[in-house]
Amino acid sequence: MGAKRKEYVSIFIITSLILLISGCANYGKLRVESRNVNIASTKSSAKYSEKMTIDKLVNNWQDYDIYYSGYRRDRATGIMFDPKKDDLRLLGDWWEKIDSKESLDFVLKWINFPTTFYEIIPLYSMIGPGEKVYGYMYTPFVHVTFKQVDEKSMYVYYLEWTGTGPGPDDFE
Repeated sequence: MGAKRKEYVSIFIITSLILLISGCANYGKLRVESRNVNIASTKSSAKYSEKMTIDKLVNNWQDYDIYYSGYRRDRATGIMFDPKKDDLRLLGDWWEKIDSKESLDFVLKWINFPTTFYEIIPLYSMIGPGEKVYGYMYTPFVHVTFKQVDEKSMYVYYLEWTGTGPGPDDFE
């Protein structure tokens, strides 16, 4: 009877591992591309990057479909850059389109507003199955959930802001 129990436990463990691995296989992951270190009370920043930077994305903003997450532009929690020139797509129900350089600058101003909670804001590449880069995410959040919808699309979940408080416009 002990051998039979070991067999059932082994089957249970193997089945659980297979389900766990296959269940997580369709989720994307974030990889840090660069970090923008905000220095309070100055407009300068130190950059650490060999690849993509937020400055490169902003300077070439017309090459991307750009969206922000947050309940208003002045309470944005993240910016998502989806390259127009590839056949991969980033989707999301609660992401609002940014369609001008002025709007992008405004949302960046909010996200870059220095707080005591974080000072280093990373730019992430959004990696899907097969290590394909679907786009970029600029956010102070360390956890973003996105899942494969089909062969060429990833669904990005909402980045919920849980705090309140002053924004950059409150101090001008």
